[in-house]
Amino acid sequence: MSSYLTPEELAQQLKIEVEEVMALIEEGKLPAIRIGSSIRIREADVEKLQITCAAGPAAKAPLPASLPSGNAILTDGSRWCLTRTGRAKFRVLGSIAAGADIWPGQMQYPIRFPKEFMDAMLEQFHEGEVPVGG
Repeated sequence: MSSYLTPEELAQQLKIEVEEVMALIEEGKLPAIRIGSSIRIREADVEKLQITCAAGPAAKAPLPASLPSGNAILTDGSRWCLTRTGRAKFRVLGSIAAGADIWPGQMQYPIRFPKEFMDAMLEQFHEGEVPVGG
């Protein structure tokens, strides 16, 4: 069973105001559950929040109408890619070998895939290609 925190406990742990925790929940940046009149936050979701809430501004790259030829590198070092079905685009920074940040669609913050996760995916998908989307 997962461990849960109250908004007050999390605020104290992060040294922020309870209102800031509640704002993260209301903005959808921090998942929480309501049990009666109580709100609880899974500790695992707090760990994800620490990964996804960057202190610096998010790298923004507008979604192109079509992909640049040759998988062009954007100014932030990322590049646009197509899913394996070719129906959707996503932005990626990094590689399967080193780990990657992936922005599905027009997400402002990336989903981080560390090298260890990528290694496990490559082990699962022996062809050396990890299917994305579809």
